[in-house]
Amino acid sequence: MNARKFLAIAALGIFLGGVVAEDASARAGRSAKSGGYSSMGARGSRTFDNNGMQGIQRSRQMNNPAAAARTNPLQQNKPSWFQRNPFMAGLFGALAGSALFSMLGGLFGGFGGGGGFGGILPLLLLGGLAFFAYRMFKNRQQPGYAPGGPGTASNPFDQQRFDQPSQFGATATAPTITDIGGYRQTKEQGLAAMALNNSDFKTEATEDALSGVFFRVQEAWSANDQAALRSLTTPEMFDYFREDLDTMASRGERNVIKNIVMRSFELTEAWTEDRDEYISVKIYARLVDYIERHGQVVEGSPSEPVEFKEAWTFHRTRGDEAWRLSAINQY
Repeated sequence: MNARKFLAIAALGIFLGGVVAEDASARAGRSAKSGGYSSMGARGSRTFDNNGMQGIQRSRQMNNPAAAARTNPLQQNKPSWFQRNPFMAGLFGALAGSALFSMLGGLFGGFGGGGGFGGILPLLLLGGLAFFAYRMFKNRQQPGYAPGGPGTASNPFDQQRFDQPSQFGATATAPTITDIGGYRQTKEQGLAAMALNNSDFKTEATEDALSGVFFRVQEAWSANDQAALRSLTTPEMFDYFREDLDTMASRGERNVIKNIVMRSFELTEAWTEDRDEYISVKIYARLVDYIERHGQVVEGSPSEPVEFKEAWTFHRTRGDEAWRLSAINQY
């Protein structure tokens, strides 16, 4: 197979792969406009993370790259090594050009007798500089640990150990453990941070509160109770719900949700970002879900239940007891 045929086949494969991916993602999440289901909302710095579910498709951050970069420090544009070291970049370019020129000279037997020792020397220098750059880059990636003492630890939990309130009556507030940079809180670390920052925090009570929000959101959605939905969701999620409910109402439709049976309610993620606290839960439930228009069923069944899996992310500001739905990821 010659190079032209290979490139043509590869391009066709990429095109077909893109078509398949776009078609697959078009079916994701309930929306009054599309009639399907979509993942929507915001999960702080983890909005676009792969959490084992379908990615977020409706989010204000998608239309505001600057806000997305502020929310997710991992996605902020940072200067590359070559941008930070322009002299080395120029030297690399010169040596690479020299090496390429010598190699071409050796291949085609021209350019003033290329090959020989004159062609090997630039390659050796280029290899040495590449190794030097690799060592510098690797050293920069190593986490730095400051010597012990209050306020000097670079690890967030080292800082926590020094700054947490003292049993002897110190009134300093507990530090906020952030979810930025290369450090990522596990579920257990996130729950520990919440317990540290909220004296009345209990995991079991929190799970009960979150499941209560789930049931109340479904009830409010089914009743088109937008006042209740506003109190149970973040402003962004409420905007999506209101838009979809208004669209259905304009067609004389109502999405009836009833007979909800919770199969599983698994807390999968917990993390803090400054004063924001997030918890994600994978929900497996069975319910009756159908659309009626002017009293007539037009989609679904009023008697046969259906099952679904979704991941709901809840948010609250530290000090606020109320958890609100901030994102839904479809399975």
